[in-house]
Amino acid sequence: MRTRLIAIGVGFAVLFGGVFAFTSFEKIKTGYVGVVYSANGGVKEGSVPLKQGWRFIPPFNEVTQYPISEEIVLFSAEDLEGDPGDNSISIGSKEGKYLKVNVQMNIKTDETRVNETYTRFKGRTFDSFKNEVFKQVIKSELTKISVQY
Repeated sequence: MRTRLIAIGVGFAVLFGGVFAFTSFEKIKTGYVGVVYSANGGVKEGSVPLKQGWRFIPPFNEVTQYPISEEIVLFSAEDLEGDPGDNSISIGSKEGKYLKVNVQMNIKTDETRVNETYTRFKGRTFDSFKNEVFKQVIKSELTKISVQY
């Protein structure tokens, strides 16, 4: 009976260890780097972003991936690039008329500053940047120009 309890205990330990090991690996996609965030202290200062491939992530940490290849960000009225619906930027003119503007820009993330960016912008993902930060900055700059005409 005692041997059976030990065998069951060892079985549970092996099962728990296997699940733990399986969930502790993360695949960093090609053209991306990963920022490791720890609930016990955030992003460690001076840490290096994770390169592409399978990486071991300590327990209770999460990884956010950022593209380091050149990305094309497109704000268009048409259904393009996987963005459903009208994603164009609406700006006003001097006469009070509104224009819908299609904008395309190329972005390349600086791999050496990814951790700083993650911390500064409170863990935003790249898609969040694209849909909130980039779009607002572009709209602001275009409005400064369009109100003159």
